[in-house]
Amino acid sequence: MNGLACANGLATRRGLKGNELETLIIFAIAGCLLSAGVTYLLLDYRRHGERELELKKIFQVQQEVAKARKVAAGYTHYLEHLPAAKLAVTEQMRTLMTKVVREHLHIEIIAKDKLKQKPEAVFAIKYVTEYLFCFDLKPDSFDLVSTTGGLEIRVGRPVLYGAPYIRSSTPERLSSEVLEGEKEILRTITGKLATLAQQHGASIASEEAIRALCDKRLLEFVSSFLAGQKGVTQVPGMSVLYK
Repeated sequence: MNGLACANGLATRRGLKGNELETLIIFAIAGCLLSAGVTYLLLDYRRHGERELELKKIFQVQQEVAKARKVAAGYTHYLEHLPAAKLAVTEQMRTLMTKVVREHLHIEIIAKDKLKQKPEAVFAIKYVTEYLFCFDLKPDSFDLVSTTGGLEIRVGRPVLYGAPYIRSSTPERLSSEVLEGEKEILRTITGKLATLAQQHGASIASEEAIRALCDKRLLEFVSSFLAGQKGVTQVPGMSVLYK
């Protein structure tokens, strides 16, 4: 409108005729349209730049969210592998046993009335015994349970596995006199060692140190198994909880 007003004022001052006036008006209108178009383009270009910036920010946020979801999935993906981990534990039960070797001393005193001799007979036998301790890891005897504090392995306390193995025994007569039938006496005493070792094993199984060793082997196995599964980026803290 300002352009047309200027054109009319200029035409009036110069006394332009009809055709000249029309030409001047046309040029004025074209100038107004050109100016408006340039302004629109500048505004649109500015808005386009702002939209590009906003889209870029949205894309970055989407990437960060996707990355966070992927990381979160890696932290919880181990849950999908708990059934397989439980099966692996059962299959590897024998390899998860804890071997312990202990030396014992057994003193046997034989009363004189049994020997029909005056002095008592005293024998000492040192014997080295190998024990195996383990958890009952049959499928229905333990569970892998995810909790807010991590992963719990709920299982019974370690027990002695099988019969202890007596590696060696060294008998010694502590009394001074040699007894009649001493070899048979020693054979009888040595025959008691298996029963004694079984009793020792049951007692050793309740020691905190033995339980800690059994816990450690089981925890290491489960942790290693889960960490090796595809998609698992983090294994939670784990603990053994006795039933």
